[in-house]
Amino acid sequence: MSSKFQRVCVGCKNVKVKCDCPSTNITKSGNSNILLRPSALSPPDNVILSPGGSNDNVTLRKNTTACAQDREQVEYVTERSLRDIMRNEMADMLKVFIQQYVTEQFVTATNDLCKKMEKLTSTLENFNSRMSNVEERVAIVEKRLDASVNREDSSTIANFQSKINQYEQECIRNDLEITGLPEEKNESPLHLTSLLAKKLGVTLDERDIVSAERVGRKMFAAEYDLSKEEGATLVRPRALVVRLVRRSTRDEFLRAARVRRGFDSAGVVAAAPTRRVYVNERLTRFNRQLFYKAREECRRLKWKFAWTKNGNIFVRRDHTQTAIRIHDHADIERVFGNISVSSN
Repeated sequence: MSSKFQRVCVGCKNVKVKCDCPSTNITKSGNSNILLRPSALSPPDNVILSPGGSNDNVTLRKNTTACAQDREQVEYVTERSLRDIMRNEMADMLKVFIQQYVTEQFVTATNDLCKKMEKLTSTLENFNSRMSNVEERVAIVEKRLDASVNREDSSTIANFQSKINQYEQECIRNDLEITGLPEEKNESPLHLTSLLAKKLGVTLDERDIVSAERVGRKMFAAEYDLSKEEGATLVRPRALVVRLVRRSTRDEFLRAARVRRGFDSAGVVAAAPTRRVYVNERLTRFNRQLFYKAREECRRLKWKFAWTKNGNIFVRRDHTQTAIRIHDHADIERVFGNISVSSN
C-alpha cells in the first residue's frame, strides 16, 4: 500500500487493512472524516504549530532553553485578580460617569433656577406696581366715601342721635334736679326733699318720692387728706336728683319753685350757711351741654331768656320776639352765629 493513500472503511469507520466495504481513496490532508490518533490531535508541549501559510505542514520545535528563561519572566494572572481589575475599572468608569452626570444636572438645575428667579423677580415687581396702583385707587375711593358719608349721611346720624336723646329725656321726665342745697354728712335726701317741698308750699309725701340722691363728684376747696375728709370744705354742694312717682307732682313742684324764684336754703339745712337754691327739670347730658352753650350765647349777645320745658330748650331775645327751640349745636350756630356776624 502506498504511503500517499490509506484505505479506510467509511461504513464501519475502522481502519483495516482489508475490509469488505467499498474502498475509498482519501487524501490525508483534504479529508475531514479521517480518524487520527489522539497523539495527532494534541501535539506535544515541545511542538509549536505554524501560524499558517504556504508551509502548513511545517512544525517547529520549541527551544527548551529559551522557553525556560522566558517562563521565569512571565507573570501569571488568576481569575480573582482579573475580576478585581475589572471591578476597579468599572468602579472608576462609573465614578467618572456619575460625576459628569451630577455636574451636568447641577448646571442644568442652576440655570433653570436662575431663570425662575428672574421670572419671579419680574413678577414681584409687577405685583408691587399693581399693589401701589390699587392702594392709590383705594385711597381715592375712601376719600370719596368719607365725603359722601359726611355729606349724605350726616343728617341720618344726627337724626338717630336726636331720637336717642329724646328717648333718654323721656325716661327722666319725672326727675327734678335741685342745685345749691348745702350738703352735710349723713344727711337724708328724702327728708331734705320733703322739707324743701313744704317750704315751697307743695304737699309732698315720702310715698310720692321714688328716689332721692346726690349725684356728681365732690369738689373741695383745696387738697386734703382722704383720712380727714370731714374737715375739708366743699367748693359747692353736689346736685340733689329727685324722682317722683307722678309727672303732675313734678310739674307742680317746678311751678312753685319758679313762683318763688330766688329762695334760699334757710329752714331746710339749718347747720350750714344759707345758699340760694335752684330747682329745674333734669336733663340728659347732651341737653345739659346744649343748654349751657345756649345760655352762654344769650349772655354774650345779651338775650334775656333761656329756659327748658319738658326737656326742650328755648331761647328768646326779649318780650317782643318769639321763642326759638334749640335742637342741637347746629341750631346754636344758625341762631346765634348770624346774629353775632350782623352785630359786628
